[in-house]
Amino acid sequence: MNRTFKLVAFVFALAILGIIIVAPTQKSNQGDPAIMDHECYVWQRVWDDELRTSLLEAVGQMQAYTVLAAEIDVRPGRQRRQTMPVDYAFLSSLQAPAGLAIRVNPYSGPFDQDSEATTYLIKTIQGVLASATANHFTPSEIQIDFDCAESKLAGYCAWMQQLKYAFPEYPITLTVLPSWLKHRQFKQLVRQCDGFVLQVHSLEKPTSYDENVALCDPKRALAWIRQAERFNVPFRVALPTYGYRVAYSEQGQFIGLSAEGPLPDWPDKTRIKTAISDPKKMAALIQEIRSVSPKHLTGVIWFRLPVPSDQLNWQWHTLRCVIQDQTLTESIDAVCEWPETNLAEIYLVNSGDVDMSGRISVSLAFDGSCLVGDGLKGYAVIEDKDGSLWIRPENIGAGWRIRSQEKIKIAWCRFNQQTKVNSYVQVERQ
Repeated sequence: MNRTFKLVAFVFALAILGIIIVAPTQKSNQGDPAIMDHECYVWQRVWDDELRTSLLEAVGQMQAYTVLAAEIDVRPGRQRRQTMPVDYAFLSSLQAPAGLAIRVNPYSGPFDQDSEATTYLIKTIQGVLASATANHFTPSEIQIDFDCAESKLAGYCAWMQQLKYAFPEYPITLTVLPSWLKHRQFKQLVRQCDGFVLQVHSLEKPTSYDENVALCDPKRALAWIRQAERFNVPFRVALPTYGYRVAYSEQGQFIGLSAEGPLPDWPDKTRIKTAISDPKKMAALIQEIRSVSPKHLTGVIWFRLPVPSDQLNWQWHTLRCVIQDQTLTESIDAVCEWPETNLAEIYLVNSGDVDMSGRISVSLAFDGSCLVGDGLKGYAVIEDKDGSLWIRPENIGAGWRIRSQEKIKIAWCRFNQQTKVNSYVQVERQ
């Protein structure tokens, strides 16, 4: 064997060894339901310290992220885009794969190569990628979030073809509505992409105030996952952590929805319910998914990343417990603290793993008498005929919750003497 041949053989052997060493780092749990990747949508439109802190808290919990990079309207004459101020340098520091999502507002076509809409979509993605590249960030995928009408799936397939041609160096994925699964064009659509995200959460329009509102039906979600499995294309399932406020008229008719932020200017006497994803049901659904063992399902992607100010979302503690397969507990207590000898401050403390709602009242037992007291944050101090004290929710507002790991002061009482106060919690479920 001559030296040249030996050198070539040595380099080839190293290349093979490199493949053996490197290949496992391209992590994929496809075919192994016992090991389920957890990812998270970062759907915030403002990048601030609160968001960065939440992302740091997610390190070690999430295997990847999908970040909202732009939202666009592609309709001719109405074209507009909102490009999000993504901190690409910070994303890179997390050392986890992160894809970029492009949210496309409703559009009915045309979808052909020469249409204004197609050109606008491609130019938007090019601009997003230019910004990412300028900040030394390489996305793991480009995800198109477009709630295409079922009758337009063939057109959407043409879009996918154009995007694959325009961006051959990036995996192209798309979000999928369960209603698409039954259509003949869906198979052609998903064959054009590198994977998809099955969105099994939504809020169907309720018919009346008394109707139960749920963001995700585990039984239906499992059936949709089974259907998606038949297409032999890698996919993830998107599960909800978020919630909505649902408004009804005084007569119980549906008015509208509200997510985060100030309440809309709804009419007087509007009745409001809060619908939030149930952590216990989502945890049970994950176990059901594992039992089904879908070999093309690569993981769960949660919508959305929790931040402290996001009131209609789970706390990080709750999501972490679900990811780690921990049993979710409920625990609510009332505690008294004494800033002065005869002055008690009464707190509700949720030391459990899930938020608690409903009417939560506290009774106080003590020696002596209460000279004065007052409720806080919608609570009132009420004296019964027998002289006992109750701290009851009188004006807490619709959808009130005490969040997991939260402590809130609900009242203070000043007594005529130094005394010991025993507190008892009563929960009336909604």
